[in-house]
Amino acid sequence: MKITMIVDSSAPFILDKDDPFGLDIHAVIIGCDALKLDGSVINKVGSYSICAAAFDNDIPVYIAGNVLKSDVHDDIHIETRAPEEIWPDKPEGLEIINFAFDQVPPKFITGIITEFGIIKPSELKATAKKHYPWMFEMQSREDRH
Repeated sequence: MKITMIVDSSAPFILDKDDPFGLDIHAVIIGCDALKLDGSVINKVGSYSICAAAFDNDIPVYIAGNVLKSDVHDDIHIETRAPEEIWPDKPEGLEIINFAFDQVPPKFITGIITEFGIIKPSELKATAKKHYPWMFEMQSREDRH
């Protein structure tokens, strides 16, 4: 089996069925920074476009993520960074939104590769409750302050 790695910014182009390079992609695997209990995942910005392109081209998407990364209290939100990282001397009146992460919806995800095997996004909450029930008993970060 041939395995090919590419930079993520070129992935949507390469995943297209009409890819002129003929790489014949069979699956996409990306990591994640957090797993949401609705089966979506948060990962570095650009992940959404990769998974959307794969979905549009009937290529299965797998997320490599530990169930311990589950956001059981729904208190992880998409981080934005300073606009100056993009354009230090931006024109006056120009608003820049600089996302550091994005969120991939469960409909794009075929399976999540976990320490308990490959699960469907819809099975994440039950898997987390079964193997890590203590995570659901902890107070959320906001409740602790």
